[in-house]
Amino acid sequence: MNERDIKSGRVTSIVHEGVAKFITETANNSSFITVSYVHLTKSGSSARVYYSVFPEERSEQAADFLRRQEQACKEYLKKHSMLRTVPTIRFVQAKEMPGTG
Repeated sequence: MNERDIKSGRVTSIVHEGVAKFITETANNSSFITVSYVHLTKSGSSARVYYSVFPEERSEQAADFLRRQEQACKEYLKKHSMLRTVPTIRFVQAKEMPGTG
């Protein structure tokens, strides 16, 4: 594993944890949103955050909420993480995750 892979892994972990905290602090309690996976681009400028929702009947409302909160989530990460460059956040439902049926 080279230095770039290690740094990317650390950034991915920081984004994953920060986004999960952001969702916990801002989402209402009508559904449970879980961050499943974060895919960071090689440049580190963009991150796809894959999430799941329980109950599934609330997935559309959760998707709307998360889409509206993408910029606020990036601002939260700027404020609460030590990242020099905070990636642009894009939320994607886990059922759209590569490798899933």
